[in-house]
Amino acid sequence: MKSLSFSIIPTLLLLITSCSQKQNYQYDTFTVDTTLSKQLVFRLMDNEYELTNPFDKDTIPRKTTSTVTIAVLKDSHDRMYTMDKLRCKASLKKDTLRITIGYADGFTGAGISVRAVGNTFTTLPYQFYDVITGEKEPIIHSEKQKLILNKAVYQVGDSLYGYLYLRSIDTDSVKKYAEGYFRTVVTKEK
Repeated sequence: MKSLSFSIIPTLLLLITSCSQKQNYQYDTFTVDTTLSKQLVFRLMDNEYELTNPFDKDTIPRKTTSTVTIAVLKDSHDRMYTMDKLRCKASLKKDTLRITIGYADGFTGAGISVRAVGNTFTTLPYQFYDVITGEKEPIIHSEKQKLILNKAVYQVGDSLYGYLYLRSIDTDSVKKYAEGYFRTVVTKEK
């Protein structure tokens, strides 16, 4: 009975937090691959540096933390575009691991948000602007998602290596795809 309560608690927490959101969250189980950090892609990332952002506190160039590319097919203006050179960050608050893979320039930002509790996870694309338009936010549905992490449980200070695949569509028929590898060090959520 004790093990049953441990598996039910993370699921209930995810369901409770999802009820307050306007998104159609899909929860899946992530895969653990303890050899993930040995993939060639991570050694190649050691030779590349992230783009610097004038709003960052530190100006020391950082090695690339993500190869994730996001493709947007038909946005609200019937445009098609891709985003790459995204930065990965991860934070831990109690038993919830939050991973963001995206960009922000101080005025706008976009990317993928991952939330993992226990062995389950959900992913959603996000974007924000400094211009308030009054438009209704579309509801996003994750059609397919896959997450591979190098560990099942993380602590603050742990190195996190991962792989992500996401295919989503929203109520405005905007399709977004994301795929790639990422790495970072887990910090404490503020």
